[in-house]
Amino acid sequence: DISWDVIAINETWRTAQKETWTTSRGKHIFAAAGHDQHSRGVAIMLHSRHARSIKSFTAINERIAYMDLDLPEQSIRIIAAYFPHGGYGDTHVQQVYDILAVLHKEATQRRMMTILAGDFNAQVGVQSISGET
Repeated sequence: DISWDVIAINETWRTAQKETWTTSRGKHIFAAAGHDQHSRGVAIMLHSRHARSIKSFTAINERIAYMDLDLPEQSIRIIAAYFPHGGYGDTHVQQVYDILAVLHKEATQRRMMTILAGDFNAQVGVQSISGET
């Protein structure tokens, strides 16, 4: 048995721009931001024990969604992010960073803890530029 509170999911391939629902047994809340082409998409799955703590869910786009929770001990903003892979230009990656900066700043101003989870599509290793290593 695995104990969990929240799970961030990437590449959901859901087509709804924003959707929220409860699982068939009524145990967990699924909130997602999709894309119209069965690609990308992020979601946050929250254990039912925290259902009453949900203040809001916002789907920014198919790469970023967040959920604000008011827990007894702390208010929390959970952000699910799916960064563009290396085939995209720096502009696409910077757009994600810019949105995340705004979301984090808002949360900080509201004295909320920010939890960022996602697929950062980072590539680690040696890069060869013009034949140099």
